[in-house]
Amino acid sequence: HTLSLHDALPIYSFSWCEKLQSIEIPDTVVSIGKCAFRMCHSLTNVKLSQSISELSDYVFSECTKLQHIVLPDSVKIISKGAFSHCCLDEINIPENTEYIGEEAFEYCGIEELSFPESLKEISEGAFDNNNLLKYIDIKSLCAKLSSDSFGTSNNDIRRIVVPRGTKAYYEESLQHYYDVILEEGECVVYDNKGLVFYLYDNKEATLAECNSCEYSIIVPETIVYEDVKYKVTNIRAGAFRESDFLVYIKLPKTITDIDEGVFSYCTGVETIRLPNDGIKKIVDKAFKGCYSLYKMVIPRSVTEIGNYAFADCMDLEYVVF
Repeated sequence: HTLSLHDALPIYSFSWCEKLQSIEIPDTVVSIGKCAFRMCHSLTNVKLSQSISELSDYVFSECTKLQHIVLPDSVKIISKGAFSHCCLDEINIPENTEYIGEEAFEYCGIEELSFPESLKEISEGAFDNNNLLKYIDIKSLCAKLSSDSFGTSNNDIRRIVVPRGTKAYYEESLQHYYDVILEEGECVVYDNKGLVFYLYDNKEATLAECNSCEYSIIVPETIVYEDVKYKVTNIRAGAFRESDFLVYIKLPKTITDIDEGVFSYCTGVETIRLPNDGIKKIVDKAFKGCYSLYKMVIPRSVTEIGNYAFADCMDLEYVVF
């Protein structure tokens, strides 16, 4: 369904359209009214106008099959309940976003979050009941957070990274996340392969993502930034997820921790070389959906293999312990 409307979509304009599956909103539309697509239970594909600055209250709330959507850079405000009760497993917060309202992404399945420098406020319960949420990266120097912006039931949050010099500012708002590591970090694109790292004050680095994965990737043991050497010890959840063109991956011996779904659905990967020592656990869904992987050598240091670790590896013929 392609709209040829101008200026605005009215409130409740397509709400409760049970069979609506796809919608493309042209760039002539500058606003979408409250609850415009609420409870469109079959909606799976949405292309938004590049002219929209605000996503209104409950605009896509309870679109229970909506798993993926790309928000345009024009969006500055994400209002109350905009995507509550959707099944989003990821969301891009646009570079110009300033405000995220109450319950905006409540009851979604988001696993990690990254907020831009422009962010000014995240309201109460904005990300409540995202029970898979593990990582949060806040680039804003002084965003206003509620004590439950990330919910009271998100017990799996492991790490929150804030800009250097802002840890004290954010500690009060985040103090009730008792088991969370709150760190000051800086994001750096390391080389022409597009590897993105988080650098920490303890001189360790986490590989966060690969922006332009090529045929072959060899992850370095250390990186040097502003004459300081950082040891690469961790690979973040989903760092290489769906890197279809990647065929060969080699990890360094410095890696001690690989997070969930790191290589999931890298459908072209044939070879993944893990270090002989250091890694204790192959985590949940680590290699799920690596259809072309045909041989796997499990390092002697591994003592545990997580759920679905090699599920849907259709071509896997040999596993060596």
